[in-house]
Amino acid sequence: MIRKNYNLTEDLRKQEKRKQGAIQKRQKHQSQLERAQNTDPIRLYRRIQRLKDDKNSDKKLVARLEDDWDFIRKNGIHKDKLEPFLARINEKNERLEQQKSKLWGMKSVYFNPELNPLGKVPRISQHKELPNATVPLKAKSSHPKDPRILSMAIPLPPGEPPKYYKLVQNIGDGHRSAIESSSTTSEMFVPTQTLKRRRKSNELAPEEEEYKRQKDKRIEQTLPLP
Repeated sequence: MIRKNYNLTEDLRKQEKRKQGAIQKRQKHQSQLERAQNTDPIRLYRRIQRLKDDKNSDKKLVARLEDDWDFIRKNGIHKDKLEPFLARINEKNERLEQQKSKLWGMKSVYFNPELNPLGKVPRISQHKELPNATVPLKAKSSHPKDPRILSMAIPLPPGEPPKYYKLVQNIGDGHRSAIESSSTTSEMFVPTQTLKRRRKSNELAPEEEEYKRQKDKRIEQTLPLP
């Protein structure tokens, strides 16, 4: 049964349009396949990374290259070459992440015995991070001397140069915990004879003797008379 609003010409036009779309899709897929097979995937990956790092790069070019990369990954092209390469990249990224979050302690350039004893990297903002650098720094820089200071020929005072340092109290082998320090401090106010005196196994302290005496007295009061 034919619908009243059925148009044969319009239906044929839609069928022809669908056929043309399918043909164009196959042609595009074939073109991408040939281009992907002739492309070095490692060079493509590195080019995408360089363009992403460049703020002035062409966004359309980056999007087109990413489409080619996704097509290669989706269809498994150059699989034997890409798998070991991506495995090395992932391993390298994991090492970098571990280095970023590692706590260097005294080796860190951000170490402070009171404010930052673990050497944690301070965070400036949400989008900016400081390097997790250690001492000594790998990249050393040398600065030229000021010629004006050399021309003045200022004599140095005799003797050793002064030492400016602060006593670090919470690190090192000689560090004692707060409990140890408090116990040692409390023992300073106890007589030496009391500390040296050893209590016998059956000897009671004065408080224990008083408690025992009061307990015996209460028991005697509760007992019935004979």
